[in-house]
Amino acid sequence: MFLKKNFYLLLVCKANITRSIYMHAYMNKMLKNYTFSKKINIMSVGTNAIKGLPPHDVIRHIAALNELTIKNLRSKRISQKIVDKANLILTMENEQKKIILEKFNNVENKTFRILEYGQNNLYSDNLDIPDPTGKDTNDYKKFIEISHTESKRILKQLSEL
Repeated sequence: MFLKKNFYLLLVCKANITRSIYMHAYMNKMLKNYTFSKKINIMSVGTNAIKGLPPHDVIRHIAALNELTIKNLRSKRISQKIVDKANLILTMENEQKKIILEKFNNVENKTFRILEYGQNNLYSDNLDIPDPTGKDTNDYKKFIEISHTESKRILKQLSEL
C-alpha cells in the first residue's frame, strides 16, 4: 500500500457501544501487523448513539479476554464532519447504510455494509451483522467470529490498495 495521506475507515452500528466499538478496537490491534498501520485510522460511531457512553459490559469483558484496549473508547454519534473525513464507511446493517445514504451527501461510493464490501456474495442473502446486545452467549460468539474474520479480510484488502 502506497498511501500518500491518511486513510480513515469509519465503522457504524446503531449505538456504538457493542459492535462498531469492538471492531474498532480489534482492527486497531490487527493494524500493528501491517507496515501501513500509521496511515490507517479507524473510527467508530452509531447512527443513534448517545455521546459518551462506555462500551457495553459484556463487550468490555470479551475485549479483555481478547487483549483489546477499549476502556478509553466512548460512543459517538455520526455527524457530517466524521462522514466527510471518512474514506470508507462500513455499516453493520442495511438500516445504518440507508440512514447514511439518506442523511449525508456524497457518500454513495464509499458506504457499504461490512459483509458486502469487496465480496463476491460469499454470504447468504442476509448481509447484516446482528446486534448481540442483550442476547445469549451464542449470539456474542457469532458476532466475535464474524468481527475477527471480517476485520482481517478488510485490512488485507486495504493493504492491497
